[in-house]
Amino acid sequence: ETMRDVLSYFAQKGNFLLLLPPLLMIGWGLYMIFNGYTLHGSNNVLFDESGACTPDSLLVDGEWWRIFTSMFIHADFMHIFGNLFGYVLGVYALSRYLYGRDIALVFLITGALSIAFAVLYSQNSVIGASGGVFGLYGAFLSLFIGEVLSFKGKPNWWMSLIFLVILVVDIFGGFSGNVSISGHISG
Repeated sequence: ETMRDVLSYFAQKGNFLLLLPPLLMIGWGLYMIFNGYTLHGSNNVLFDESGACTPDSLLVDGEWWRIFTSMFIHADFMHIFGNLFGYVLGVYALSRYLYGRDIALVFLITGALSIAFAVLYSQNSVIGASGGVFGLYGAFLSLFIGEVLSFKGKPNWWMSLIFLVILVVDIFGGFSGNVSISGHISG
């Protein structure tokens, strides 16, 4: 595709909204770098000050907005990169079925619900966009299965195989470290 094709895509039916989540992820990452993020040691205070969602902030203090802000806070560069990559993959797959504004809405709703669900099973901050990314994957898989069962169109088998591999690797990789499995699965 040429740059003109890419620009014309983002000018159609709210597709420009697809740029908002990656810009917020990158922007929050830069904010954290310039406000004391450290590669060595804990960043929990910075996460909290930046809008991370914790059980107390949501359930005791009633700070519901943290459900959304925590989606754009990430633990490190690999966390941001992984979610950006997953987001682009999900958007690409869903662009065959939905308008950009609808894809952005799926991402935001499933991401927020995932954070809210994960907070119920966590004692710590819940951060990251993985729930929204998995929400995109779930939307794609449901539309893909519907396409296969209806015998309409030509299903994208390669994309479904790529998603399956990513899901398996991510779910089993989530058993190590500080990964919110409930956040990923609920997405």
